[in-house]
Amino acid sequence: MKTTPIRLFLVAAMLSGLGTAAQASCSQYGKVRSERSDEKLMVDLVNETSGPVRLYWIDYDGKLQPRGDIGPGAWMGQKSYASHPFIMLDDKNVCRGLGVVGADTQEIVAR
Repeated sequence: MKTTPIRLFLVAAMLSGLGTAAQASCSQYGKVRSERSDEKLMVDLVNETSGPVRLYWIDYDGKLQPRGDIGPGAWMGQKSYASHPFIMLDDKNVCRGLGVVGADTQEIVAR
């Protein structure tokens, strides 16, 4: 059985205390932050927008830590840890997606 990648607009259910991924939107920014984890994972961050996006990791204090720019139609592989959220902002600092790395999260897509 093929696992469907969890797409952008996913945040960990740590918001609701369920411990699994839950669907949310960019409105969750400011409410999510990284949790400590020893589970190393790799995630592909894909930009499906018509312009560049800037990728940020949301750290343990909820602050944005820049991870690079992703051009339109491009992608970036990122080593991370389970429960670490990422946000992609366009050139006007508008959220194009928010996702949390997890065992089932292989790809996060900005739209």
